[in-house]
Amino acid sequence: MDWIIFLTVFGILFLGELGDKTQLIVFNLTLEQEKSYKVGIGATLGFAVIVTIGVLFGSIITNYVPISLISIISGIIFILLGIIDIFSGFVCANFVFDILQSVYTAAAKEAMEILFNFIDHLNDRFSNWYRARVVYKRFDYPEGG
Repeated sequence: MDWIIFLTVFGILFLGELGDKTQLIVFNLTLEQEKSYKVGIGATLGFAVIVTIGVLFGSIITNYVPISLISIISGIIFILLGIIDIFSGFVCANFVFDILQSVYTAAAKEAMEILFNFIDHLNDRFSNWYRARVVYKRFDYPEGG
């Protein structure tokens, strides 16, 4: 394993996501739920899926488009977004952000509810399996054996 790449990606993502809206949404969802570990599992799985899609998309695109062209295009897009953000003013940007955040939050809550139900189902199945296994072990084997 190339530790330099691993640590670089980890550091960039950690610092880039620190205080991001995703972290704030996870924080708020944790406050609303009784079992906060479900929020952690859901957020981790959601982020893992998004990152996996990015990796797959990136590996496919690099087969057809040179990396230098991708760098130039992404740089131009970031510069244009910055210029648009500066000239459009913060009122418009905040309005759009509020709308997107409310839609995203509603969708995230719905997805988290589905995930929580699924985790509850898995937890119930595991608990039943574990109880059955422990009970059978207690009655199938004599003590000390």
